[in-house]
Amino acid sequence: MRMTPRRWADFPLGLRRVRIANGLTQADLAEQLGVEQATISRWEQGKQIPGESTQDRIRNLLFRGRVAQDALLFHQVRTTPNGRILFSREGVILAASAAAGGKAIEGVETARFQSQASAEAWAQAQEAGFFNGDVASIQFATELMSPFGTPLLVQFSWYPARMTDGTTYVLADIDLLDPPHFEQMKARGIRITLLEEIL
Repeated sequence: MRMTPRRWADFPLGLRRVRIANGLTQADLAEQLGVEQATISRWEQGKQIPGESTQDRIRNLLFRGRVAQDALLFHQVRTTPNGRILFSREGVILAASAAAGGKAIEGVETARFQSQASAEAWAQAQEAGFFNGDVASIQFATELMSPFGTPLLVQFSWYPARMTDGTTYVLADIDLLDPPHFEQMKARGIRITLLEEIL
């Protein structure tokens, strides 16, 4: 079933915000809709409001764009059955799957859960250019304390997640390991794969 994005209470403001968030000029949007740039300008100023079918067409076009891509990433993180979190360069958890702690840990700083291995991986990630687009992934094994105080043997896989505004976040997959597999992964140390290695 195809759903139409909901209507904006303030069409001119909604149109302007979403057009800009999608990185489109008025001329770009006008071209995609087959209208004049002046028409887009009148719509955004509230001097003229398009009919409902045209408004639906505009919303469908814009919500297929970049804003939808960012929202989709947050949705994917929150709904995966596996352990996954999305955190900022500053170490703030922006989204988390239920297996990783869910909404209860969103807004929490990752330093609260940081081990020596994750602190070292963080330093190496920044040194290797993680936030500059030079790193494809980082993997390491570490022991963490769960929120319930029990130790967990985990492997982290960090991937750069570039948002449409150019900001890079860390997409972290968290896999629980059994003791033999944990020791094997821990012995490998921190594995950084540079983007140039996979191209």
